[in-house]
Amino acid sequence: MTTKTAEDTRRALNAKRAAIEAQRPSRLSDRIGPIWFRLMVIAIAFAVLAGVMAVGFQAQPTPVSVVRNYLEAIRDKDVDAAMSYVSNRPTGARAQFLTPEALSDEWTINSVKDDEFTEGMVVAEMSAKTGKETLSLTTRDTPNGLVIENPFVEVSFAGLPYDYAEVNGLVAPARTYVLFPGAYTFYESADDTFDRSEEPQLLTIDEYDDDSISDDSMESGRTPPTKWKVTDTAVKKAQDALESKLDECAERFKVLQPHACPFGTQGVVSGDDGLESPSDLQWTVKEYPRINLKSQTSPVFESSTRQATVVVEDSGVIQLRGKGYDRYGKQVDFSIDCEVNLEGYTVTADQRSELSLHPFDPVRERVCQL
Repeated sequence: MTTKTAEDTRRALNAKRAAIEAQRPSRLSDRIGPIWFRLMVIAIAFAVLAGVMAVGFQAQPTPVSVVRNYLEAIRDKDVDAAMSYVSNRPTGARAQFLTPEALSDEWTINSVKDDEFTEGMVVAEMSAKTGKETLSLTTRDTPNGLVIENPFVEVSFAGLPYDYAEVNGLVAPARTYVLFPGAYTFYESADDTFDRSEEPQLLTIDEYDDDSISDDSMESGRTPPTKWKVTDTAVKKAQDALESKLDECAERFKVLQPHACPFGTQGVVSGDDGLESPSDLQWTVKEYPRINLKSQTSPVFESSTRQATVVVEDSGVIQLRGKGYDRYGKQVDFSIDCEVNLEGYTVTADQRSELSLHPFDPVRERVCQL
C-alpha cells in the first residue's frame, strides 16, 4: 500500500490550481465581453431613436405634400383618399360627379410648390393634350391636420347649348355641380350638331375662386371649359324647331297671349280704338321667321362659350283673326298681322340631338295693329 507523502499532496494541489487557472479567462478578456455588449446596446438604442425621429419628421405634412397627395389621388381615381384632404365633403345632387367613374387619368402633375407671396397657398401646374394650366389651392391647419379649403370647382351646366350635363361620359340634369380639378371631356356622346372640343379639357382652381361652395342655384358656378361652334346643321334644326313651335302654338291656343309662345297681344286695336271682348280667336302663320344662331361668350370663363342665341334675320308674320265689339257696340270681324318676337330666345339640344327654343320672357307686352 502506497502512502502519499507531503510532496505528493502539494503537487496534486498545484496541478488542480493550474487546471482551474487555465480554464478562467484573463481579466482583460473578462472585460471585453461586457464592453462590446454595452456598445451594441447603445448602438441599437441610437438606431431606434433615429428611426423614430425620422418617422416623426416624415409624418408631419406640409402644404405642398398635402396638395400633391390630393392631386395624385384624383389622378389615380381614389376618391376616398382625395376626400381625406378636404375640409368639407359635398353631398347630395351637386356631388354627383365626385366619383371614380367621372374622373380621368389623361393629365399629369408637372410641379407643386409653395406660393411665394401667400402663406398656406400652393400653386400646381397641370398638363393635358390641350396644354398646361396652373391651379392655386389654399391649405389650413386644423386639429386633425392640414386640409385644403378650396378643393373643388363649381361648374354650372345651365345656359349651355345642351339641356343636360355630361362629364366624361356620365349624364345628369343641367344644373350646378362641384367637380375635382383635373381633365374632363364634356358632351363626348353628343353628335356634330354643334362643333365642340373632343379632347379632355383641364379644369383648374385659381386664387380668386371662392373657398366655399354656394347653394344649389343654377346661376352659380363657372362654365365648363369647352368650346363649341354653330354649324349649318344646328341652324337648320333650329329653324325646323321654330316652325314646329309656331305651328303648335297657333293650333293649340285661342287666346290673345299664348303661353310661352313668341307672339301675342294685350288687346286688339282698330284704327285709334280698341275692340272689346275679342272672341273666336284664331292664330295663323302667314310667313315663318328666318333665323340664325350665334355663340354667346361667357363673361365668367373666357375659354368657353355659353348659350346658342337666336339671331332674327326676318321676323315673319303671324295673323290673328276673330270678332270684337267696336265703340258703337257693334260686333265686327277683324284680322291683324303680328310680328313674331324672338328677342332673347336661346336654343338647346337634348340627348337625341333634337333642338328646342326657350323664351327669355314668355309674356310679350305687344299690341298688334290693324
